[in-house]
Amino acid sequence: MHPEDNHQDAIDLEIVRTFSEASARIEEKLDRKSRRQRKKKKGEGDEQDNLKKEVEMWQHQVTVEELCERIGTDVEAGLSADEAKMRLEKDGPNQLSPPKITPWYIKLLLQFTNFFAIILQVAAILSFIGFALTPENTDNLYLGIVLYFVVIFTALFTF
Repeated sequence: MHPEDNHQDAIDLEIVRTFSEASARIEEKLDRKSRRQRKKKKGEGDEQDNLKKEVEMWQHQVTVEELCERIGTDVEAGLSADEAKMRLEKDGPNQLSPPKITPWYIKLLLQFTNFFAIILQVAAILSFIGFALTPENTDNLYLGIVLYFVVIFTALFTF
């Protein structure tokens, strides 16, 4: 065994320990936040607790040696090619699932539903109603048209 291998193993173990400690801190913060939310929502917290129990993460709470023993691998040798292939078929690739993508036209239409756009649309409708009541005064018509253009341009620019 080369001294470089020992140094690399020490670095790898330090990385795993650092990750484990960080994971433990994050889990602790999430637990505290969850407890606070449960106090606020007494009845709704039961479902979250059940989901949390289904996805309990224990990997960061054990030593590296125990972790390797539980998942059936070795720190130095890793998995054999056959074992890796079998686990890939059984568990799938080790990657995050992509987020659901919202179509562009839905994103554009959602721009018309924010508070500012709704206020401008209501003002434009009231201007058109004012024009319908007094057609000889075209100021309300022009104001309604301008307000709708403002809504459309704002939606397009924020899209």
